[in-house]
Amino acid sequence: PSGCFNLMAEAVEQRTGALEKSALALEQRQAELRKERDRLNAVISSMRDGLMVLDADGAPLVWNSAARPLVQIVSSGGLELSAHRLCRSALAQEGERQGAEESSACHRCLFDPAAPPRSCLVDAGASVWEVHSTRLASEPDGRSGRVLVARDVSDRVAQDERQIHQERLAVLGEVAAVVAHELNNP
Repeated sequence: PSGCFNLMAEAVEQRTGALEKSALALEQRQAELRKERDRLNAVISSMRDGLMVLDADGAPLVWNSAARPLVQIVSSGGLELSAHRLCRSALAQEGERQGAEESSACHRCLFDPAAPPRSCLVDAGASVWEVHSTRLASEPDGRSGRVLVARDVSDRVAQDERQIHQERLAVLGEVAAVVAHELNNP
C-alpha cells in the first residue's frame, strides 16, 4: 500500500512539474504576443496614411489616427461618401461595358467583403481620399473583412485642377493671339 502511495505521489509531482513548465512556457508566449501586438500598434499608429480594418459586416475594427475622418463616415453608414469626379468618369466608361452604377460602386468597393482589390477616389466631406481596398483572409466561418489604406489627396487634386485650368488659359491665349494676328494682317 505504501509503495502504491509513493508511486502516486511521484506521478502527481511529475505532472505538477510538467504543468508548471507548461504554465511558464505559456506566460513566455503571452509576453511575446504582447510585445508583437505593441510593435504592430506602434507601426500602425506611426503611419501617415489612414489604415482601417473592417469586419465582415463592414464595421471598423482597427484604425489609426490618420483614418479617423473616414472611420466617422463609415460608422455613420457612409452617406457622406461619393465617387470623386475622376473616379466617376472611369466608372462611367467601365459602366458602359459592365452596367455598373456609379452611386454604389464606391460603397461596393469599400464595404463588400467579396469585392476584388480596388482603388477609388472618393469625396468624403470636403476632402478627397485615394482609398485602396483589399480583402482579408476568410475567417473560420467563411466570412472575410476588408483592409482600407487611405490617403488624403485633396491638395494634389486641387493642384491638378489648377494646372488644367492654367493649361486651358494658355491654349485660349494662343488662340486669341492667332485670331488677333489674322485680324491685323488679313
